[in-house]
Amino acid sequence: MSCLAIAAVALHVASVHSQPGYRDFNPGVSVRSECGLVAGVYRSSQSKPGGYTPIVYAGYSAQTKWRWPVFASLALAHGYRSERTGKRYAIVPLPMAGVKVPVVGNVRAVFGFIPSLGPNPHVGHLMLEIGL
Repeated sequence: MSCLAIAAVALHVASVHSQPGYRDFNPGVSVRSECGLVAGVYRSSQSKPGGYTPIVYAGYSAQTKWRWPVFASLALAHGYRSERTGKRYAIVPLPMAGVKVPVVGNVRAVFGFIPSLGPNPHVGHLMLEIGL
């Protein structure tokens, strides 16, 4: 198992927020290594109409080896703005947990939950992961 070998590529599809005023279409892409390192970029749910504010993140993800793997990940993200001041945070924690449901072949639908941190909403997140 190598931390440099890519095990999967994921396409970020959509998010559902527990509070109004956030964009639910968050396209992006990420990679997961064989040892669980993750990194990616996606559109911020805080982006203004017509804009694309990228969120860049890196961290670690652990998952079970079940047919429908359960996973937990913790990453550090850059690109979010403070709802109060409008200033960009240097780095914020980005925890997520969920399940990966087989779709066809090496493709899985990833249903993740991101808990609220401070004034931010809870988020349900959908990705499509392609195992390599």
